[in-house]
Amino acid sequence: MPPPRALLHCGSSMQLKRLKPLYLMLRPRAVYLVDFACFRTKPNCRVPFATFLDHSRVGPGFDEHSVRFMTWLLEQSGLGEETCLPYVQHYIPLSRDLESSRVEAEVVIFSAIDDLITKTAPRERAHGGAPP
Repeated sequence: MPPPRALLHCGSSMQLKRLKPLYLMLRPRAVYLVDFACFRTKPNCRVPFATFLDHSRVGPGFDEHSVRFMTWLLEQSGLGEETCLPYVQHYIPLSRDLESSRVEAEVVIFSAIDDLITKTAPRERAHGGAPP
């Protein structure tokens, strides 16, 4: 007597479940070319470590333990003495209101995106727009 159809269907689905991880591991992968851009601004926004730590000591909310942690973090991070910070980070005392945070985010994000678009020079057609 042949096996019922339900058992055949169950057996074939179990085989598919076993083959799915193999297929996922061996299938061809898409390759994406990615470019990057960093926040760059004028040289007058350069902040050496000593200046950053002095501003942190003066600013409210940072005790000596926090400053020591920031010193360790700067040493371990790989940032150099040529690191630039947005304009609002240069004010003493630090401006902690929503408006200055919004301005800082706009400056950093939009300058990096503008730099990236300038470097890659994408055409409109690549993004689904009309051909140039």
